[in-house]
Amino acid sequence: MLRDILTNLDPNFVPAIEELIAIAEADDDYPSLAIALERQRALARRAEERATSASLADLYEDKLRDLEKMLASLRSWTEAAPLNPEPLRECVPSWNAAGVPRLARHARRAEQARTAARRSQRSRAGSGQPS
Repeated sequence: MLRDILTNLDPNFVPAIEELIAIAEADDDYPSLAIALERQRALARRAEERATSASLADLYEDKLRDLEKMLASLRSWTEAAPLNPEPLRECVPSWNAAGVPRLARHARRAEQARTAARRSQRSRAGSGQPS
């Protein structure tokens, strides 16, 4: 019933979304949980709220075995928290498994660049140089 409310009547009805999440989690109803988490993410205003894409990506990967939606969730997570390297780390094994090693290499290079930038900032801070 709650799933019908979200899909047919009012996809923005927050109490129904929250209730569906609770019920779907308790019943291991992963398709309904994915629908509710997608709606919750769509309504999120702040980046921190949109970071629920992490749990949604795990759901798509582990329970629903939907690589395309899992990668879309990780992309959304990356957009919500661009300085967080975790979504890219999560993507690499999936990209390799999907036969997209070029994207995996890109993610590794981006992570290496971020690590080098952090080291450089720490080095400058330790030497008293302005950043």
